[in-house]
Amino acid sequence: MKTTLYFILLLFFCSIGLQSCSVETSDNGYLDGFWYAESIDSLSGVKAEGVYDDCYWKVQFKLLSIRRSTTLEEYFFRFEKTGDSLILSQPHKAISQGVDSLLPDNQELLPLGIQSLEERFHIVKLSSSRMILDSPKLRLRFRKL
Repeated sequence: MKTTLYFILLLFFCSIGLQSCSVETSDNGYLDGFWYAESIDSLSGVKAEGVYDDCYWKVQFKLLSIRRSTTLEEYFFRFEKTGDSLILSQPHKAISQGVDSLLPDNQELLPLGIQSLEERFHIVKLSSSRMILDSPKLRLRFRKL
């Protein structure tokens, strides 16, 4: 009788514990993951001036992180993916462990291929291994790692 009561109480508390948890899932599909920028060109196909194509994009849930391979600078964005559009917003620069700062302008973002504080990309191609994004001025080509 005593073990039956313990078993019922254990089931009760386990069911309460499981009900209090909620799992949020990403609806990003192939976008989630670690991307390497192979090239950032102007839409005319010419290498864009002053733009680095040695950066990495990390995408998870609703957060995008961009980091150059040669520096420790890292930038974070909120993003929204709807249909064939990718909209980056709220750019922050990581200052130190766990501390970041909202960017007042886009000057630091220009070398990364981000032309404005709220950048809109057209998703030209998105597969499990390749991504091509067009902004109003640039074409960014990525390979998934």
